[in-house]
Amino acid sequence: MKRVLPLLMVIMIFVGGCTQTKTSQTNSLDKQEESVEALESLEESEKYKTLLSPNNRLSIVRKPEVADYSYINPGKLMELPKYDDQWQVDLRSSDLTNLDLRENFEDLIHADFDSKTQWPGELPDNFNPEMIMELGKNPGLGLRELHQKGITRKGVGIAIIDQSLLVDHVEYKEQLKMYEEIHCYDERASMHGPAVASIAVGKTVGVALEADLYYIAETHGIYTIYVGSKDFMGLGRNPLIDADDITSYGKGEYWKKGE
Repeated sequence: MKRVLPLLMVIMIFVGGCTQTKTSQTNSLDKQEESVEALESLEESEKYKTLLSPNNRLSIVRKPEVADYSYINPGKLMELPKYDDQWQVDLRSSDLTNLDLRENFEDLIHADFDSKTQWPGELPDNFNPEMIMELGKNPGLGLRELHQKGITRKGVGIAIIDQSLLVDHVEYKEQLKMYEEIHCYDERASMHGPAVASIAVGKTVGVALEADLYYIAETHGIYTIYVGSKDFMGLGRNPLIDADDITSYGKGEYWKKGE
């Protein structure tokens, strides 16, 4: 018994020592992981920047570069992407000159394109990119008639929080009174910000074409809370019909799918 007791004490000490060592190692690993996560979080936060008007005098604090969308479909397209009933076909700044698109009306009518999109000679008879673009510039619902009567919202200020802005855009550069950035990661101008600003105060496409624009850029834009029928998913508009025609409006694609 005297021999067994010291042996048990030695075993207990050994086990206890191992347990403490393992616990210490585990705590050390946890601290290392926390340090790595904290460093990664710091590095990520440093990518974002805040630029405010100096001396509390409203100003344009930065001019983001023009976005280049040629990366979407580099080179000459050899095949047109298909509309998948969810996402539009993105043809911005794309070269389609090698394609015969006469049988692709459904894909094209659900496509995004811009003034840099290069079109082929073979298009569907009822698809005219230039006409669609011109129709899309009309804010619709008789607003241009109000503009002609002098109702342009001159003297009114509109504030927008969205992604980075192309501050020298011809549509709104004369109305832009302030551009600041808060927690903004974008180096180049986004697509969404300039579109929203143009719809708001654009001199040829805007609703309030003489209103002043005050703009804050934030990478994630701004989130709004929608209250209403859960089945309502927004209106759509037929791009082949003038926006002043009420029949050009209807249920949006997501709304249709929810029926």
